Amino acid sequence: MSRSREKKEPRDGSLFLGVAFSIFVLDQLTKLLSKGVDITLLPFFRLSYLQNSGAGFSILRGQQVLLSIISIVAVGLIIYYYPKIKDKVVRIACALLLGGALGNLYDRVLLGYVRDFISISIFPTFNLADTAITVAIILLAIRIKD
Repeated sequence: MSRSREKKEPRDGSLFLGVAFSIFVLDQLTKLLSKGVDITLLPFFRLSYLQNSGAGFSILRGQQVLLSIISIVAVGLIIYYYPKIKDKVVRIACALLLGGALGNLYDRVLLGYVRDFISISIFPTFNLADTAITVAIILLAIRIKD
């Protein structure tokens, strides 16, 4: 008997977990490597480590329990609804959201703050998890508009 030599595409769940896991690992690695860093790369762009006890723009500063609960609920909703989503772009956005949410949740739960290090003059300092979440929101906004 000969086996089919057709190349099988990875299951969509594998892509979802792969993207989410990659975002989480890269986020944690870059946060680890950024500790103590303060380097100006361009006049408007710095790598500068800081500890953020709030959310974006430092809202809800010191509200780690509330922010953790929000993240846990978001993670749960993403995992619950993901199998029902058919649109590939929305599925990738969910994977980015999951990886980013888990990256910042990990910091909040284990450290009591989120490690940020990317500083662009017109934005608050952020990290890779924040970037993944932002890209996911942009993808979702584009998809909703279509």
